[in-house]
Amino acid sequence: MQLSDLLQQAIDELELHASNSNHPQGLVARLSDFRSALEAIRDDMVALQELVPLEVHKSDEEDVVDFETISLKELVEQSVLIGAIHRSGVDVKGRTVFSPDEIKLARTIVGNFDQFSGPLASFRSAAKGKQGDWIMHAPGGSDIFDFFDALVAIGAVNVKFVNVRKDGKWQPFRWEWGRASKPSQNFFICYQLVDTKVGHFITGDWMTAFVSDVIRDHLERNNIRHELFAKVRYEGPVDLGHSKSDFDVVALQVGQRTAHSFECKSGRLTEAEVADVIAKGSHIKDVLERLSDGIDTVRLYLVYDHLLNDEGIRPA
Repeated sequence: MQLSDLLQQAIDELELHASNSNHPQGLVARLSDFRSALEAIRDDMVALQELVPLEVHKSDEEDVVDFETISLKELVEQSVLIGAIHRSGVDVKGRTVFSPDEIKLARTIVGNFDQFSGPLASFRSAAKGKQGDWIMHAPGGSDIFDFFDALVAIGAVNVKFVNVRKDGKWQPFRWEWGRASKPSQNFFICYQLVDTKVGHFITGDWMTAFVSDVIRDHLERNNIRHELFAKVRYEGPVDLGHSKSDFDVVALQVGQRTAHSFECKSGRLTEAEVADVIAKGSHIKDVLERLSDGIDTVRLYLVYDHLLNDEGIRPA
């Protein structure tokens, strides 16, 4: 028996007693009030019993695939983004996973970018000597010496000697004097590249590592499910030019059909280089938007050193 039925029985008993003319008038009034209160409770109870209970099912958390450790074959099979690229006819040849030390180095460079932009340009233009050493010409000032001190601190290079141009000839210069040097002075720095991987990273991949880290950090802070990859090497379809290149950084928000591709250029740009970036991006954009069943739109971005290119892009 439901509670509403019990309440109805109580109400019936009250009505029976309230109708007895032998009861005092005060008791009859109280019994009538009590009956009205029970009727209100009964009506509410009936309304509650007619409601359908809300069933809440706690779903198990979806397994998150560690895309940084699985094989390329597994990546094609399990990644929405890489799978879509593959199905468009583009062969994915590999990708790069930057180490925590590389991410840390990239952050260090960006944290001192106003100071390190010039030295980075000089470092990229260094020439390899006959003995396997590297030779670099750079203007004076504290920036270049702070830059090399940072590289020495992480074990990337060993500085063998430094000369300064004075009175028309190169003369020995003590490293500890470097911070007191002037930008008008010219220096000749000979160094040994201890870790060739780090050396290659400093010449350009540091920007790719930083861009991917910033994007990943933003998405994770906002709990946005995503796929993000760096240095994804690919070959385009043979019948569409068979282009070979890579996505510096490519990302996709899970559940959406717009891919975001970032091209990173850390050096001084020429008009020809910009035209090449546009041509490469436009080609792969066209292939993916027309042939991929998982990507409707590809958005292209160019990230570059604004300090080196503050006067505009150089003519080709």
